Amino acid sequence: MTSTAAGEVNLDFVFESMPHARMQKYLDAAGHRKVEGALDLYRWNLKASTALWEVICHAEVTLRHAIDISLSERHEQLRREDDWVFYALEVPEGTSEMGSCFEDLSKAYGKLKKRVGKGKGGFERVADIGADDVIAAVDFGFWKFMVSGDKEIKFGTRIRRGFDNAPRGKTSNDMAFLRQVVNPLHTVRNRIAHHEPICFESGNFIKNKFDNAIALIGYFDDNLRDWARDQSALDQILETKPYMRRR
Repeated sequence: MTSTAAGEVNLDFVFESMPHARMQKYLDAAGHRKVEGALDLYRWNLKASTALWEVICHAEVTLRHAIDISLSERHEQLRREDDWVFYALEVPEGTSEMGSCFEDLSKAYGKLKKRVGKGKGGFERVADIGADDVIAAVDFGFWKFMVSGDKEIKFGTRIRRGFDNAPRGKTSNDMAFLRQVVNPLHTVRNRIAHHEPICFESGNFIKNKFDNAIALIGYFDDNLRDWARDQSALDQILETKPYMRRR
């Protein structure tokens, strides 16, 4: 690290150490504040992204937990053996029900099997891999597609019952209320995961995505929703957004 004086970091060197193409948009937005303003905006974007990521994580865990409960109850009601995860992985009827979602489930299981015999953090035998392990290993995209329109006939009614506070739907298996919040959350989650900035979005983009996550959690449980909302620092972060020139 290069400094201009003891304890004083040269911001020009910091800026030049970062990818030019990535930082140019921050520099353009900083206006007269140039490098200092660009770095302030860059750091603020990281804070806002982190805070939004936190509540999206709560929403994702809530979504998969609710769906797992719902499909487990359905599995038991149908008097099927084992659990819904391995029924889908190993029984043709279960595989067929999953449709396009089977591939994601199978990939997650395959990654876990590669950890067999790898010591710490792995499994001694394939048989040691449980349904909970597979559920935790599946990407958000799997859960997004589990609430898509083509899953409503098979799973919609049961999944809706997993969300006690769900708004009234057009039919008993209508999962549109979930798609309305899950789809935008999946998109912004991937943007944050790939380090794409969210600070340049217009209007209340960040707050709207936060509200989507809180709504999803609230469909499952009021107390969990209130806890996730109260623990978040996003509102305070939004109030401290640095100067940004209009684009």
